[in-house]
Amino acid sequence: MLKILFSLALLGLGGLIVYIMSLREVVPTNEVHIVQSRNKTVAYGKNTKIGNVYWKVPPFVPYWGVTVTKLPSTILNISFSNFTVRDSNMIPFIIEMRAYAVIEDYVLAATRIFTMNELKEHLTGVLQSHVRKIFAERTLKDILERRIDLGATITEACVEEFKLWGTAPLGQIEINSIGDYKEYNIISSIEKAKIDNFVKEWSN
Repeated sequence: MLKILFSLALLGLGGLIVYIMSLREVVPTNEVHIVQSRNKTVAYGKNTKIGNVYWKVPPFVPYWGVTVTKLPSTILNISFSNFTVRDSNMIPFIIEMRAYAVIEDYVLAATRIFTMNELKEHLTGVLQSHVRKIFAERTLKDILERRIDLGATITEACVEEFKLWGTAPLGQIEINSIGDYKEYNIISSIEKAKIDNFVKEWSN
C-alpha cells in the first residue's frame, strides 16, 4: 500500500513539474511580450533589458497569475499616397509620403492600443495632421522648392506625439511626390515653365 501511495506521489510530483515547466515562455525573436502581474508590467524580448524568458502563469492563479500582450518587433510602415492637402492660399494638391516608425516603449504602447493596425492608424493620423498644418502655413511655390527641408520639419513635429504612443520616427519622413489635384494644373504648369526656362537658357 505504501509503495502504491509513494508511486502515486511521485507521479503527481512529476506531473506538477512537467506542468510548471510548460509555463516557461520563450519570446520569439520577432516579438515582444508585455507581461502584467499584480504589482508591475514588464516587457520581455530579444532586445529588452530583462531578457526573453518568463513564466506564463494563468491569470486566475492568485498572486502569481499574469496577463500577456504580444506585439511584433517590426518596423511600422505609415506611408500614404493620394493625400489631399492645401497651401496657405487654399490651393489643393496631392502628396505621397514615405514614413516609418518603431516602438521604443512597448509597455506604454501596450497600454494605448490592442492591435498593431490600431497603432498604425493612430500614427498615420498624427502624421497627416502635422502635414496639413505645416503645408497650410506655406505657399505651394515654397513647398515645391523646399521639399527636403519640409520632410525634416514634419519629422521633428511628429516626435513628441509619437512618444505618447511609445514610438519614434525611423529616420526622416520624406515627401515622395507632389502632384496636381484633379482638374488643377498648377504644379504641372510650374514644372513646364521650369523646363522651358532651362531649354531657353541652354539654347543661348
